[in-house]
Amino acid sequence: MGEHVVAQNIVRGIKTPSPDSRAIHPFTESDIRAMLRASVKTTYVRQGRQVSYVLPNAKRNRAIVLFMLDTGVRASELCDARVGDCDLTNCRVRVMGKGRKERFIDFDSKTAKTLWRYLSTRPGYTKDDWLFVTDEGRKMTRTHLMHLIRAIGDRAGVPNAHPHRYRHSYAVMSIVNGMDAYTLQASLGHSSMEMTKRYLQLAQADTAKIQRRSSPVANLGTGT
Repeated sequence: MGEHVVAQNIVRGIKTPSPDSRAIHPFTESDIRAMLRASVKTTYVRQGRQVSYVLPNAKRNRAIVLFMLDTGVRASELCDARVGDCDLTNCRVRVMGKGRKERFIDFDSKTAKTLWRYLSTRPGYTKDDWLFVTDEGRKMTRTHLMHLIRAIGDRAGVPNAHPHRYRHSYAVMSIVNGMDAYTLQASLGHSSMEMTKRYLQLAQADTAKIQRRSSPVANLGTGT
């Protein structure tokens, strides 16, 4: 049997399939408020009565929720943060992102106060200690963080709660509140504008909904 030779490798002409873009599902404001409550307290029914009690690590849990929402850090970035990376006086955190790229993110004074309260539960901590630790005092891992956020979401009645949804929420809410695209790209640590543009589109859709709900004419009532 003779050999069949083609002039060009046909495999090179096949385009590599693009990976499916994951849908972006930020939390709603009511979701976030519910999870903040659930990060501090749990409620159950005992002998026909509803009972609530404060969770052992309530201050840490609340600090994690506010920190993720206010900085948009990745799960790995939160777990790798040390106490010394966080400037609570100037409300700024140093983050080492993908590719060992350093960036700084500002956060609100309310978040800083929550972090202060959490750190006050850890006497003797140093700047080299991990910013967030587990119930056993060890470094927080992505798996620990995922289970923690899922448990908070379950108590709050918020399905599919996971750390990255806080990053989505930070991005969309920041745009709606006036942050420009380039500042958002820098704070998220994105190397290109591709993902930032997706957040912009989603924020614009949310803004359109808000404008429709707050329309002066729509709210005049019947008989306009």
